[in-house]
Amino acid sequence: MKTTASHDVLSVNNLIPIICVCIASVVFSIHDVALKLLSSTYPLHEMIAVRSSVALIVICVYLYWTTGSFQALKTRRPALHTVRALLMIATNTTLYISLAAMPIADAVAIFYSAPLIITFLSTILLREFVGPMRWLAVCLGLLGMLMIVKPSGADYTGAALIAVLSAFIYAFSQILTRNLGKTESTVTMSFYGQIGHNSFAVLIGLMIGSGRFFGGEGEILSFVLRPWSWPSVFDMLMFVGFGLISGVGGLLMTKAYRDGPPSLIASFEYVALLMAVVWGVIFWNEIPDIWTSLGIALILGAGIFVALREAKKGAPPPPRRRMSP
Repeated sequence: MKTTASHDVLSVNNLIPIICVCIASVVFSIHDVALKLLSSTYPLHEMIAVRSSVALIVICVYLYWTTGSFQALKTRRPALHTVRALLMIATNTTLYISLAAMPIADAVAIFYSAPLIITFLSTILLREFVGPMRWLAVCLGLLGMLMIVKPSGADYTGAALIAVLSAFIYAFSQILTRNLGKTESTVTMSFYGQIGHNSFAVLIGLMIGSGRFFGGEGEILSFVLRPWSWPSVFDMLMFVGFGLISGVGGLLMTKAYRDGPPSLIASFEYVALLMAVVWGVIFWNEIPDIWTSLGIALILGAGIFVALREAKKGAPPPPRRRMSP
């Protein structure tokens, strides 16, 4: 079968978008490393507050630089933006907790099963048709997720289940994004998503940021209840970089999906999953066992298959997985 130029990986028109999505995926993987390194010292809500504040600055500068105004931030659908922001807050909160409490490759792999969950949910919520080959890919990908979760009682089962919850919440949020995206731009959705994250983090900080509920509990609760503290100079630079990554990575991903075929671009997002394995080995000597390796391979293969098959069939593209909120 002859492939159209718009979906040809080697097409000159696709090279820049592919480079953008690969760089964004590597950038987001560095974001996960920074979060995991900082999570043993600072609370979750402090990290979200700094991240969203810096990302908001990046988004506003980009918007004014490209359009000369902030007119794009006007919306007639504030209720849907609010619901989406709440879902993304829940997604990122659970994802960050799982990243802090379990091997980075495992958490990222489980989260990257979200497109397969979206495929499943779209048949129920959107009544979209899913053929037998895509159903097979979904089943194999979810089997891979079970291999990583290890429900038999592995050390990280609790954190892994939180990562599964994150993937499911993200899937629901992207079903909503499909509807919201019909009238709202990506920059507009990112802006209100970051506003939601910042408001949430500040509110939680005011409630528990003093550390009055912190009592040296387990790893997960400590990450949530630990008191706010002023970062060292080095850590502050990491915090700022954390926010810049969120803003710049999201804009790079936006350009990739704007200029290239979405289904093709989606398949290159899995660079982040491979980078998570690399970072886990380099920084924490986290070498995946045989079951985890098989699980990652199944999720990787199933996700790429679904993305490329949608490109071939001309089906609606899978939602972006690591966009900024």
